[in-house]
Amino acid sequence: MEIGYIVNELWRLKRWVAIGLAVAFLAALSVMYKLPSFETKSFELGAASTEVIVEPANSPLGLLGSDPQTASSLVTQAGLYASLLSAPPVKEIIGKKVGIPGAYIATSGQPTGGGGQTGREVAAEQRGNELIVEANIYRILSSTRPDLPLISIFTQAPTAEDAVRLANAAVEGLTAYVDGVATKEGAVGRLRLRQLGSATGGLITSHASAKVALLSFIGAFAAWCVLVLVVTRLRSGWRVAQARERAGARGAGDADGRPRAARDDVAA
Repeated sequence: MEIGYIVNELWRLKRWVAIGLAVAFLAALSVMYKLPSFETKSFELGAASTEVIVEPANSPLGLLGSDPQTASSLVTQAGLYASLLSAPPVKEIIGKKVGIPGAYIATSGQPTGGGGQTGREVAAEQRGNELIVEANIYRILSSTRPDLPLISIFTQAPTAEDAVRLANAAVEGLTAYVDGVATKEGAVGRLRLRQLGSATGGLITSHASAKVALLSFIGAFAAWCVLVLVVTRLRSGWRVAQARERAGARGAGDADGRPRAARDDVAA
């Protein structure tokens, strides 16, 4: 019944609803275009990536010649190291290297499967597309593979140079933290993290999608309808209150059959 009342009330106020449709349409257009020039909006952010291999400290060729059991252990260790990128102490080290507080860096991890160079390129492109829609300006996304002890690190920053610096700092910060813990526990020289080349990056340009514009249209129209209903309710309540106040004043004046003014004169 409440839904029926709302629909009936909105139909009665269809002129205001039509204005709301126009406002919502303008809101959706403002998401995709620069008004009034109607130039397509685009957003640019820096993105970079690098890879780190976890290998025995005494093996300069990484996994070549290693037995399957050792390889499986290294894969597990790589997943553990990747998760450490979200640890506050590691973020603080990374933040100091790039000159920002560690709390300003958002981190997340997502394992990726598959093998081969093609799979890694597709995964890198997907991660880059995901990074640009995130709210945080500085972001580190790490992923691992189930078959190799590789940690892929993707970063986002305001510029391409900052993204490259953040990616390299992520490797350096993670390495420094792991080495520090290994020194305290007396496990120095067992494993090492080796970066496979310096990080590379560039600018990512993204255009506002029609889906975002549609959501903006729906949200603006719904907010307008709610506002119209609230204002209508308030006006109706205010009119009812005024009518009751006038009725009460008339009732008090007619209580003894004479108007209030006449009763006041007699009393005077």
